[in-house]
Amino acid sequence: MRKLFRIFLLIVFCGTAVKCDRCIGTGFSDCADSFSFRIVSKSTQEDLVFGPSPRYNRDSVFLFTTLSSVSGRFSSNDSIKFTSFLSTPVDTLYLYLNSADMDTLLMMYNYEKEPCCRIKPGYGKIVNIEYNGVIAIKQGDIFLFEK
Repeated sequence: MRKLFRIFLLIVFCGTAVKCDRCIGTGFSDCADSFSFRIVSKSTQEDLVFGPSPRYNRDSVFLFTTLSSVSGRFSSNDSIKFTSFLSTPVDTLYLYLNSADMDTLLMMYNYEKEPCCRIKPGYGKIVNIEYNGVIAIKQGDIFLFEK
């Protein structure tokens, strides 16, 4: 009987862990949506980092915040886009392009209850990103930041 009870508890625990799907493998601390983005020309839509004649060096472009409790770079790049990896919802991010060019992102979230998130009010799902005062266009799952 005890063995059966332990098996039951194990099944309940595993069911609860699967319910925290967004946080599995991340130490149960990620409570913010990640997003991908590209920096494009407003007039031609040419990619200004990964395009044929880049204006910015992809290794020097990154997201950061000025919050003392959340420090470091919050983005990485591959051959076609950048991806953010925030662990907590942040209202304002800055996009460092080079020493003479930095832009502002205002993040807008819907909060969903998520039992594995340790912050209130829950998991921050990105609704919109305002890039330098303009709502960023979303192409598929990639936000386009127009310069």
